[in-house]
Amino acid sequence: GGLAVDLHGPGASITTQVVERVWRRICPGILDELDAPSSLRCIAPRPLLVINGALDPRCPAEGVRQAVAAAEHEWRLQGAAAGSLQLHIAEGVEHEVTAAM
Repeated sequence: GGLAVDLHGPGASITTQVVERVWRRICPGILDELDAPSSLRCIAPRPLLVINGALDPRCPAEGVRQAVAAAEHEWRLQGAAAGSLQLHIAEGVEHEVTAAM
């Protein structure tokens, strides 16, 4: 079925497999070439603010922390200004955009 059929309907849930299927359809090949730390490094040395919900089940905060920590080296290597790469974990927030964001 189509993407909408695959992701919606009774009993549908977001799993690692679903996320992988979505990315493979949105941007074929991206998962073979880049993971989160690798893709973040591609942005250096430009300023980047990463915002994530502390309770986000689709993008767990600990994984985001690890990705940003791994990418920090590239910002330093390219001589980016201090504070060019920032992470904000929004407490009490799931996978959503809030007014505070």
